[in-house]
Amino acid sequence: MRIKFNFSALSLVGFVTFYLMVRVVVGQFHPAKPIPFAKHKLDADAYETAAVADVNNDGVLDIVAGPRWYEGPTWKPHFIRNIPKWDIHFDSLSDISFDVNQDGFVDILTCFYMDKRVSWFENPKGNWDGNGWKEHRIGSTDGSIEFLFFVDLEKRGQLHALFPNMPGGPIVWFDYRHENGTSTWMKREISPKGNGHGMGFGDINRDGRMDIVTPTGWYEAPPDSSNGEWLPHLDFRIIPSPRTNAPGNILVFDVDGDGDADVVTGAGHDYGIYWWEQVTEKAGRSHWHSHVIDESWSQSHSAALADMDGDGDLDLITGKRFWGHGVSDPGSLDPGIIVWYELRRAPAVSWIKRVIDYNVDMGVGMQLPVVDIGKDGDLDLIAVGKKGLFFYENLTSKPTK
Repeated sequence: MRIKFNFSALSLVGFVTFYLMVRVVVGQFHPAKPIPFAKHKLDADAYETAAVADVNNDGVLDIVAGPRWYEGPTWKPHFIRNIPKWDIHFDSLSDISFDVNQDGFVDILTCFYMDKRVSWFENPKGNWDGNGWKEHRIGSTDGSIEFLFFVDLEKRGQLHALFPNMPGGPIVWFDYRHENGTSTWMKREISPKGNGHGMGFGDINRDGRMDIVTPTGWYEAPPDSSNGEWLPHLDFRIIPSPRTNAPGNILVFDVDGDGDADVVTGAGHDYGIYWWEQVTEKAGRSHWHSHVIDESWSQSHSAALADMDGDGDLDLITGKRFWGHGVSDPGSLDPGIIVWYELRRAPAVSWIKRVIDYNVDMGVGMQLPVVDIGKDGDLDLIAVGKKGLFFYENLTSKPTK
């Protein structure tokens, strides 16, 4: 008996099967609709800090970046302060908006790398084009400050714990309180050493308390965060590379949906973005297993978590810092990139790369705000660095012509 094959039909079936297999492998079997962004360059100055807040209480969000704030929606600049420069950097590496004196207007918390101090600048409440905002010193530190973090460490219902991130220095925080019309900051020490390049916060051991994550391990919060002893668990080393131990923002959340906290971060001065899976043993102890998200670009110094696609899962948004150490970092002269990684948990954890911008004329500095600036229901981005200040407007909710 002679069997006849329909070669054309088999070829078509084989091609379709191969095509579907490839789509599954690269994680694009059911591709999400791309999020459209419009790129607006608001300023060419080379500052690297950014915050979003309603500075003048007009109901419209504004942008704070370096020495100025930009009044939305026209982005008219207003002077805040002069920032000293050292080498290729300006000595201000974080901006956090917060109403320190509780007068109804947001102020700006900031830190100084060279001068080793933390301050807040008081909102002038209407004198927008005067001589600048008044500085109030919060305290000095024993090391140069790379980042500044403001968290609700003791779960009081408001931000109160200001952490200066000092590579190689002690782990300390300034405890904010506002009582009887007066704002105070009490300096508290967690460890005389152990701070590193990068820091994160989250409940690692599921005891209901906020723990602290560093590049070399985590510190377990005691029942009394202000006065108790913090137990170090130096059981992992973030960034599995022999060349660097310098992550950027360390983000703590349940990546794989198994009920415990995992860790996500990028190499601030090298190639690579990774996540660490917390695996609990039968004895109750945990160990950490590292996974690569992307190793195709370098210097993911700042990052954020947000639900970019509205599917209920947090996604990762990050970008390349331009000239963090001049041209000495790997990939320093590569084009800039800003990208979000869509988190998918089924059938296994995967991160789908969605490029927002890939261009020599852009760069992400020390902070990456992801906020619905237009209050139109979608998330916008602010990227500020040595290439300037950029507003990436999400056009998802904009009507198409």
